[in-house]
Amino acid sequence: MLTARSTASSPLDIIRLTLEMLSQGHTVPASLSEHFDSVLSSAKKLTQDPSNPPNRTPVEAIHLAFELLSRQALRQELADINGLRDLDKNRASRLLAEMELSPVHP
Repeated sequence: MLTARSTASSPLDIIRLTLEMLSQGHTVPASLSEHFDSVLSSAKKLTQDPSNPPNRTPVEAIHLAFELLSRQALRQELADINGLRDLDKNRASRLLAEMELSPVHP
């Protein structure tokens, strides 16, 4: 069962939902997996060169890039992850827990 969240929303709620689904052993739909991969890729590119954002950077990628630049533990946890296929249940749980500690989390 997915955990209930407060009514406050965050641009990263879809990313958190994806991690929560994976951490609980649910199958993540292909469209959600593709979105996660796109946001992660854009966020990583943005952290490498903030002055040159990728075309059509999703707002989630901007927020994730900010978190990556602000939180070393999250940056290290995501360093070798290039997409959802690189995550297992345990790693998704750790990432979700780390994101919950985020300074931009509502």
